[in-house]
Order: sequence, then C-alpha cells, then structure tokens
Amino acid sequence: MPASFGMGSESLASFGGLGSTLLYVGIVLIVNGFSRLTGIDPRAQAIMNILAGGVGIWNNMVGLVLGAWGSVSGDITGTFTGNFYGCAIGLMFAFTYLFVAFNNLMSITDGRPFGWFQGFVAINAVIFGALSWAVDGDWVYAIIYWLWGILWFTGWIELVAKKNLGKFVGVLSVFEGIFTAWIPGFMMIRGVWRFCW
Repeated sequence: MPASFGMGSESLASFGGLGSTLLYVGIVLIVNGFSRLTGIDPRAQAIMNILAGGVGIWNNMVGLVLGAWGSVSGDITGTFTGNFYGCAIGLMFAFTYLFVAFNNLMSITDGRPFGWFQGFVAINAVIFGALSWAVDGDWVYAIIYWLWGILWFTGWIELVAKKNLGKFVGVLSVFEGIFTAWIPGFMMIRGVWRFCW
C-alpha cells in the first residue's frame, strides 16, 4: 500500500495522532448528535467542537511538519514521511468542528457557507473512499469514508438546500461517532486496528 493514499493505510494507521484524533472526533460526533436529539443549546457543545478541532489541527500539522522534514532531510518519521494526503483529509475534519463551534458560539443564522464547505468535503469523502478501496485495498476505510460523506452531505442538504432532516442527523452522528471514529481510534492507539480483518 502506498503511503501517499488513504488514511486507512498501514503507514498512517500506525501514526498515533490518527487514533487520538479519532477518539476526539468520536466524542464530538456523539455529543453533537445527542445535543441535536435532546435540544441542547448549540453553544453548550462548542467547547467539545473546539477541542476536537484543535486536536485535529495539532496532530495533522505535526504530521505535515514531520512529513516535510523527513522528505527533505531523510526519513525521520518512519513510514509516515510525506503523507500530506492524509493530513489534508484530517484538516478537513478539524475545520469542520471549528466551523461548528464558531457558528454555534456566534449564533450565525445563515449557515450556507458552512453548508457549501460540507458539500465540498462530502464529495471529497466519496473520492477518498474510492481511493481507499481501489488503491489501498482497504474496504473498511472506504466504507468509513462513505459514511462520513453521508453525514457531511446532510449539512449541505439542511443548510444550502434548506431541507430539515430532523432526528436522522442526530442519530447518524451518534452512530458514526461510535462506529467510524471512537472504536477505530481506540483500536489504533491500542495497535490492533489492522488485526481485525
């Protein structure tokens, strides 16, 4: 598997930053989902979104710096060197949660810019899934990307197309928080991610 494709590749899965980031992605998706389902004030969930977005930015920026350093001065980061693709994907997550946090804190009523961002990321998630499947041979991560794409696309539907999807988005967010982020993240930091299939 080439290190240049897919967050699901062995090289990036072995990078502890992905596992720790996914733990925070998992809890923020769960919190956001339950907040939506129970009608909690969106401002109350902002701190979790800032934390998850901050962890994602930190881990992916470290990955970019180490990858760039390794590609210039020799391989100091093991198989992670040069995985700018994976870091770029991670930064899409990070910016998503920061966007949610600031929209909620500032009570922004016109969410269309965020909706267009979510549509852009949803399209990319379809492509990332196809690359994970076709190039990396990683069907599990392909499915995870496509599930993430569905969740991101719900943002476009609600904010740009102005169609309220009701509780579906909250349920989907909790489901994806558990099964596409929390469990894989925990398995990655325990070093058992690749032993399950």
